[in-house]
Amino acid sequence: MGANRMSRHMKSAMYALEAWHAALEDVYGTVAIDAADVPSFQGNFSRNGGSALPCGIIGSNVQRVRQIVEPHSGAGSGHVYLVANLTGSAVLKCGEHSLAFGPGDCTLVDPCMPWDFQFRDPFQHLSVHLPRSILYLHPDGPAASVLYLFSARNFLTRSLLLLSNLVVGERQQCGIVEELSLRDSLISLVSGGLAAGREDPTQGPSAAARRAFARAQAVIERGLTNPELGPADIAREAGMSLRSLHRLFYQHDESVSSYLLGRRLQRAYQMLISSSARRRTVTEVAFHWGFKDLGHFSRAFHRKFQRSPSDVLARGR
Repeated sequence: MGANRMSRHMKSAMYALEAWHAALEDVYGTVAIDAADVPSFQGNFSRNGGSALPCGIIGSNVQRVRQIVEPHSGAGSGHVYLVANLTGSAVLKCGEHSLAFGPGDCTLVDPCMPWDFQFRDPFQHLSVHLPRSILYLHPDGPAASVLYLFSARNFLTRSLLLLSNLVVGERQQCGIVEELSLRDSLISLVSGGLAAGREDPTQGPSAAARRAFARAQAVIERGLTNPELGPADIAREAGMSLRSLHRLFYQHDESVSSYLLGRRLQRAYQMLISSSARRRTVTEVAFHWGFKDLGHFSRAFHRKFQRSPSDVLARGR
C-alpha cells in the first residue's frame, strides 16, 4: 500500500463543542459533557478508520466526559480501551473503580462498565482498542485489570507515547504489516504488565526467573528462521505459561514480539555483512530470518540500524 494507511484514513479537525460532542458519540456512544465553566471551548479528535490497530487522539478543555446510557454488554464488546494520558491530569472512574491519572500514565478502560472522566485541566489522551481477552491476564482476574495503572515511568507508557506519532501520521509510514506488528507488541507489553500483577517491580528477577528467561531466549534463537514462531510457541517450548513468558520479558523492559524482531534484525545484519552474503539477495536474507514481507523488513531494519539492508549488503561486498 503506497500511501500511509493510517494517515489516509485519518479524520482530524478542531471542533466546536457540538461537533466535538457528536464526533465522540459516533465512536463511544451516548456521552454527557460538562463544559459549563469553559470560557472558550477547544477540542480536537483524530482517529484512524479501517485499521488493524483502531486508535485515536482526543483532546479538550472540558471538565468532564461520562457515559450516560447503559454500557455495552460483555458479549457485545470484544475490546477494551488502552488509554494513555499525553497531557493533563484527571480522575477516572470505571464501574466501581477509580484512578488518579497523571501526565504520562496509561490504563485500561472497560466499555462494558459506565465510565467517567473528570479533568483538572486541558487534556490529550491516546486511546487504543485491544482485545477484551487481555483483561483475564491479571492474577486477580478481570476486575483487577480495569483501571490498572501503568505509571509514567513504565516501559509500556513510553512506548505508547511513541505510538501517538503513528496515530497522527507525522513521522512514520505505516502499512498493514506494521500495524499488525505494532498491535502484537502492544498486546505483549500490556500482557506482561498485567501478568506481573501484585509483584514488586523494585525486586529483581529471582534465579528461577533468570533461568526461565534464558530458556525462552534459547527457544527464540533456535526458531528465528521460522516465520510462524510466536509467543505461544515460545512459551510451550520453554515449558511455561504464556502469562509467565510475557511477565519475564516485561521484567526486562521488553516485549516478546519486540525481542524476537530485534534478534531477527541482528542476525540479518550479520548475514548481510558476512562473506556468504555475496551469493544472496536482500530478499533471500529477509526470508531466511523469518520475515514474511520485504517492505516490513526494510523499514524495521532502517529504524534499527539507520541504514538500508541493500546499503549494508553493498558495503559488505
